[in-house]
Order: sequence, then structure tokens, then C-alpha cells
Amino acid sequence: MHYSYSLFPSSFFSIITYSHQQPSAIYTWAASTFLLCFITTWCSGCAAGVETINYYAPLIAAKKILVIVVESYDDLGYQGMPLPQFMQRFGGQPRWFMAGYADLAATEKYNPGGYPDIYYLISDRGVIIYKNVNLASTFSQALDEIKTIK
Repeated sequence: MHYSYSLFPSSFFSIITYSHQQPSAIYTWAASTFLLCFITTWCSGCAAGVETINYYAPLIAAKKILVIVVESYDDLGYQGMPLPQFMQRFGGQPRWFMAGYADLAATEKYNPGGYPDIYYLISDRGVIIYKNVNLASTFSQALDEIKTIK
């Protein structure tokens, strides 16, 4: 799925990172290309998706893409492991990985279908250039877009 529409500035939402516990507006990252992944911590496919991102770390880092992994609001109503443990187990702690919690408004806007995982590749201008679900199975398609980033 290829998309080209703007994420900024009208769609403000906050992410509470588990390391800083301070709200942060998504538009504060507008100067960076980033991969925004909504996940749930009870989903094995989400764990595989985070592992997939970790596998492609050299390419992602070389393109200076910031990876933001956020737990969908209230883990979409199911109980999973705590996000810090999930990220440590499946994602390690690379410097270019950021993880946190999406608020209800962000989850409703960017994951309206309630997918266990949905992800967006967002340009440094705030344009969504790629969107898909089930990262572990579909990331090869996202890599085609990532490889074009200069």
C-alpha cells in the first residue's frame, strides 16, 4: 500500500515514552523520517515484527530513520507483557528505537481497524509514504520504499 498524505500538523497526538514519562507531540519528529509502528504486546506477530525491524537495523540506521514503536491504547483491551519488557526481549535497545504508549485519540485515528500491528513510514516532511499491517509478513514491501530514501 503506497500512500501520500500529510500527517502534520493537524493530527497531533501524544506518546508517553516509558523511559521519560513525558508526553511528546508526534510533530516534534517532523524533521526526521520515521517508522511509526502501533503494536500490542500480547501479539506474537507484533513480536516478530519488532524482531524484523531489529534484523534490518543496519539499513534503517543508514537511512537515518527513527523507529517509534507504540503500544496501541490499553493494548487494545487485552493483557500483554509490559512494554519495556516486550521491547527488551524482542527489540533490544538500539539508540534509534523509541518506544511508548499511544493515547486513545492516536489509536483511534491511526489504528481504527484495531489491528494488532499497523505501521507507517513517514517522510521528513510529515507525509505518509507507506502504510501496512502485519509488519513481519509485509516489511519487504516497505524496504522498497526505505531503499529510495536519500
